[in-house]
Amino acid sequence: VPPPILSISGTLIVSFTSDEVSAADGFDASFVAVCGRGYKTSTSDGSCELCSAGTYASSANSFACHPCDRHHYVDTAGAYECNECPPNSRSVSAGSSDRGSRPFWGR
Repeated sequence: VPPPILSISGTLIVSFTSDEVSAADGFDASFVAVCGRGYKTSTSDGSCELCSAGTYASSANSFACHPCDRHHYVDTAGAYECNECPPNSRSVSAGSSDRGSRPFWGR
């Protein structure tokens, strides 16, 4: 069975499985396509959609992009994790794409 493959754009992971039955015309296998980390799988057509800034998908084959927690942010699309805001700053709300430039004084 071949190893998993990424598409040219890096968004699609293809994993092969064999039915372990010899086919008269050669190797017989099926494949399952899933989206990589930082993408969600569209429920309408199965395509991969990039998570927008402020959201992330930490695992492959995710059907949703999750908002970053408060005091965390991600300012680029396609993230698989969020960053902590710098010291003495905070994000205003969950799902922030802002580094938290607002002063944070112990609240």
